[in-house]
Amino acid sequence: MRKGERTKKMIIEKAANLFNQRGYVASTMVDVMNATGLERGGLYNHFSSKDELANEAFLYAAETIGSKYREALWTENHIVERLHGFLHIFSRLYEDTPIPGGCPIMNVAIETDAVNPVLKDYANQAMLQLHESIGRVVMQGIEYGEVSSQVNPEEVATVLLSSLEGALMLSRLHKDKKFLNQTIDHLQDYIRKRVVKETA
Repeated sequence: MRKGERTKKMIIEKAANLFNQRGYVASTMVDVMNATGLERGGLYNHFSSKDELANEAFLYAAETIGSKYREALWTENHIVERLHGFLHIFSRLYEDTPIPGGCPIMNVAIETDAVNPVLKDYANQAMLQLHESIGRVVMQGIEYGEVSSQVNPEEVATVLLSSLEGALMLSRLHKDKKFLNQTIDHLQDYIRKRVVKETA
């Protein structure tokens, strides 16, 4: 990787951490300069505007956490282990792993009326892809006979995502992981009783 490419990658990574913690609207290019140690010219040599950098930073953050989700969901394990693995990865967002500041998709959604339209669209697409991915996993579980044919994959994805995002927001707001832990316990019970096919 050339020096210019390494510098651009470093800027994106630092900016992703900054924007995800402080917000895309509140963060300034001066903040990015401080985080990267670069002068203004060094930043604008790679990005023409804050919006362009914000878009690239979000894509990096979304892909970083998305790869963890896919790693949990698309394994050869039983549907229960796959969904529980997804819950575990999500629970780590409270500890700022792997991106400081929590779920990048939710963070953009909170600022949705203030961020640039391209960033808003990126966040929307990222959430739709995650929702569809969970739904496909559940559908695969039905095909494998691990999930009841009466289960609606789209509904399961909606229940999991809306519950987790809301619980993460409560936990971060009150600085107490109990809300996320309680929700995950409830969802694990939901998966066992409402999603997984009963064995004879």
